[in-house]
Amino acid sequence: MALLQAILDGLMLGGVYAVISIGLTLVFGVVSIVNFAQAQFLMVGMYVAYFCWKHLGLDPIAGSLVSFAVVFVLGYFVQHWLLRRVLKAPEVAQIFLTVGILIVLENLALVAFGSEFKSVQTSYQNEALEFAGLIVSLPYLIAFCASALAGLGVWWVLARTWWGRTVRATAQDAMAARLLGINPDQTYRLAFGLGVGLTAFGGAIILPYLTVSPAAGEQFGVLMFTVVVLGGLGNVLGAVVGGLAVGVIQSLSGLYLPLQLQNWCCSSSSSPPWLCGPRVCCGAVHECPYAAASPRGSSKVAKPHLLESGTAQPLARTQIIWLALLLAACIVPWLISPQGYAIRVLTLLLLFAAMPRPGTSLVA
Repeated sequence: MALLQAILDGLMLGGVYAVISIGLTLVFGVVSIVNFAQAQFLMVGMYVAYFCWKHLGLDPIAGSLVSFAVVFVLGYFVQHWLLRRVLKAPEVAQIFLTVGILIVLENLALVAFGSEFKSVQTSYQNEALEFAGLIVSLPYLIAFCASALAGLGVWWVLARTWWGRTVRATAQDAMAARLLGINPDQTYRLAFGLGVGLTAFGGAIILPYLTVSPAAGEQFGVLMFTVVVLGGLGNVLGAVVGGLAVGVIQSLSGLYLPLQLQNWCCSSSSSPPWLCGPRVCCGAVHECPYAAASPRGSSKVAKPHLLESGTAQPLARTQIIWLALLLAACIVPWLISPQGYAIRVLTLLLLFAAMPRPGTSLVA
């Protein structure tokens, strides 16, 4: 029962990790910039929801919509005034700029709001639901449901709307999209605003059970990058799977591992081989209406993005076998008696050590 409770708690956490990581992977998939300041936008969203609760009496769940709108506008202008100047610059310039934005946002919050931890009080803060012997915290359940709705909303926008098609076309080939009448610069601004807005939304919905401070984003920064590397940079569907996986791993490590190994399990940056396959836009299998082919005579092949459309290809047999072995290595140790504690730790060490480094694959 303790194992099932830990898995359930991990799924509740993983849903939130997924929605905040979708924002990061969306920014990379469309704008092709790794935003190191993403977690600070989450902190801004938490502050917006906090002040909506304090001055307007809005519940943080309702305030999350305000957080999304405010940070969307902020991200829109950050991309327009700052990031567009380094889109074609070397990667090191992009890193320095986003790290600079990180420092500025964190220190502005420190000057404006102080270093004190702030929290909200809600009527359901200490409520829980019990079902079949399992207990679910109501704030965690509400945050999970809100995350699921947000994730479905993003999928619908990207897969079913006209603007979503322009986003996928721009992510696939910005030059071809421009020839078809799409404004890539406007698409970049809107996509970046949507990405940081989603992360701010995720920060607001976890406010009922967390506190906010200028350093609140730091604890989520590593988690977000762990999720997107696990699922594949630019892979929206992979971010969902990675978020759920990291949440479950974090919950199980808190149940079975000593404190020294808990954070290590959740900060491994290795990418499992079964998530390194072809990229698909939110699982969509229909063909993108914009055929973003390279200009005639050009020998340069465009890098695939996870937001580009195409047909999802089935896993190879070796991938399925490897996935089964890894799942068995994760599950079997938890079935061993308490005397097998050393075997549990050793199995996890071997599991994470066996995972390939980014850029490598066990499948030819």
